[in-house]
Parts: sequence; structure tokens; C-alpha cells
Amino acid sequence: MKVLIIGSGAIGAFIGGVLAKSGQDVTFLDLPEVVERIKSQGITVEGIGEKIHIDHPCAISSVDDNSRFDLAVLSVKSYTTIPAIKNLPVTIADFIITFQNGIGNEEILAEKFGKQNVIAGSITYPVAVIGPGHIKIENQKGGLGIAPMDPTIDIGEIPSLFQKAGLNVETYNNYRSLKWSKLMLNIVCNATCAILGMTPEQIFSDRRLVGIERESIRELLNVMKKKNIPVVDLPGYPVKLMKNVYSLLPPSLLKLVLKNRIKKSRGDKKPSLLIEVEKGSKITEVDVYNGAIYESARKTGIPAPVNRALTDILDKITSGEVDWSELKENPGKLIDACK
Repeated sequence: MKVLIIGSGAIGAFIGGVLAKSGQDVTFLDLPEVVERIKSQGITVEGIGEKIHIDHPCAISSVDDNSRFDLAVLSVKSYTTIPAIKNLPVTIADFIITFQNGIGNEEILAEKFGKQNVIAGSITYPVAVIGPGHIKIENQKGGLGIAPMDPTIDIGEIPSLFQKAGLNVETYNNYRSLKWSKLMLNIVCNATCAILGMTPEQIFSDRRLVGIERESIRELLNVMKKKNIPVVDLPGYPVKLMKNVYSLLPPSLLKLVLKNRIKKSRGDKKPSLLIEVEKGSKITEVDVYNGAIYESARKTGIPAPVNRALTDILDKITSGEVDWSELKENPGKLIDACK
């Protein structure tokens, strides 16, 4: 199968590397300087069985109107979705699948390529970047979730394509359930860590901050209930159990129940939003995480003050409107803002 990988960061390199190793005809599409690096250094993936190294993979910086693939995989940050697909022909592939986090990417793709051609994807493998083009899967607990936007469409051999590459794959018939359930995992100890410059372990050592985490999840669940989006388990992650834990337990018990689990699984690992802030990024994915929860709540007439506060504060930090140093390791200010 001819596969186009749009964006060769952590997820793009991971998916493209394992598919190429399994015998698929893989082409990477990225910026010219990235293309040169890929061609010279190759792609390395560790942690999925044997160590994979793809020497001199096919990499391009543009496509023309005659370019045609069986599958296109979008793996760029959500805030670059529109520029990433701007110059792609509508007929670029039979299907385009997005493994991006957050809410709204599928709708952007459907507007250009048609709902019947778009597949929602989710990755729960813990992917770590060792170096440019060098990816490590830290354990094989997770997997891929796949759901066509239009559940009546037959996506054929696409799930088996990833299975043959050695990946754990689950298919779903409700793409919103897949993406909103994954969002529940994405927002835990993410915006709070980024705002405070703290680790997940530090967040779950403070009952007040656990309360903020709990309320952000409860607001998400309220939106899902209002929009009639069922929670589903994801590969390696019992999200339904997570829903019950965050819904029923007060912050003090939640801290006791989850502190050791958080320490073991995430501990001092920096979440994605904190990494972006530390890099000096002027924009993060908070708008498609906590921001998406607040916007959906607002449109359905229910409150989501904690997710609104987390989004506004982090956006002001990255834009320079708020001095990050005033909030770093200062939980009191964040707690006051979320009241």
C-alpha cells in the first residue's frame, strides 16, 4: 500500500517507520530542511519488537495534483492542521487518517476531503523522542484506536495494515467517543503542569491541585453527557473506570488513590504542554484540549469555568501577556483563578 506520512515528528516517524519496516511503500512529507535530515539520517524506532532503522527513506517537501496514495496519515500538531493540508490536492488519498490529539481536526479534514474519506485515530503508546528521527516506545501497553467519521464506510484493510506492522489496533464505530475519551487522558496533569512548571507527581501531591484536575475532568464528562458521547476504553487504558474514579471520589481520596499510579506512570515526565512552554512556543494545543471542552460547554449551555481558566492562563503565558515566572510553582494563584 502507498502511504503518505504528513509530518515526521514523533508520531509520524513512529507510524511511518513501522509501516515501512512491514513492507509498505511509505513517503514522508515535511519541510525541506526536515526532508534532508530524513534522507541522510533515516528513521529509527525502538520498543516495538526489534529495533527498526529505515535507511534513506523516501521524503518529499511538496506534492503535485497528480500525486496519489492509498492512505495519508496526518501527524502534525493540531494548530498546524490547516497549513499542513492547504496545498494537498483533494484526491491525495483514498483515506486520510489523523493521529492528532485534541478535538476538531477531523472536522477540518472533512471540510476539504469529505467526511467519507476521513478516519479518526488515537495513539496510546507512550512515545518518547530520543533525537531527530529517533523514536522509542517506552512500553507496549497501549495501541491504536481507529474510527471512520462516517460509520457506514468500509475502511477495508486499514486496521490490518497496522496490525501486520506489529501494532495493537482497536476499531470503533463512534469517532467522537474515540476522540473525547482520548481527550480525557490528554488533559490529566497537562495544562496545570504547563502553567505551574511542575511535574505530574508534584501536582498529585497537592490536594488543591488534584481538585482542579478533578473538576476539569468532570466538566469534560458533563459535555460528553450533554452531547450524548459515550465514554469508551482505549487500548491499554480503562477510561470508563477513570470516568468513575474522577466522578465519584473527592480530591482527598483521589489523591490517595492515584498519587502512586501517577508517580509510577508519569512521575517526573514532562507533559506535552509544558514542553511547548519551555521551548518558548507562542502557541500550544491547549485550545484543542481544555479550550475545546470550554467551547463545547458554552455552545451547549453548561458551565466549564476550570477549563476556561486553564486555557486563558496558558494562552496568556505563551503570548507573553502574563509573565510565566509569576505562576511557576505558585499553586495559590492558579487555584484562585479557577475558583
